[in-house]
Amino acid sequence: MKITGAIFDMDGTLLDSMDYWAVVAGEYLKSKGITPLEDDNRYFLEDGLTAWYKRTIEKHGINASIEEVTSDIYNIINGYYQTVVQLKDGVLDLLKNLKSKGVKICLATATDRQYVVKVLERLCISE
Repeated sequence: MKITGAIFDMDGTLLDSMDYWAVVAGEYLKSKGITPLEDDNRYFLEDGLTAWYKRTIEKHGINASIEEVTSDIYNIINGYYQTVVQLKDGVLDLLKNLKSKGVKICLATATDRQYVVKVLERLCISE
């Protein structure tokens, strides 16, 4: 059977970025002058932003809307995307091989498009 299309997840599949998502909650808290607790990053990864936000508001008394917290967290992640996140080993060769065979490639991610476009351009895989 000939492959005509491929859908890839971005974080942790194409990009070696999961380590950064694993620390972003703590980095956010530190930026607000709050010492993160051991479980803050784990809850962020396990529960997602909205549930983490509700739990963190109660636990740490953060005085910010979910929109503000979301923006701050994405700004931290964007800093990682723009400076340190790299492709996982073998990804570039795989994508080039698929493209050379005419396979249509699609990217699936929960990350905001503005950040995705920038990191893909920086890593020269936006095509």
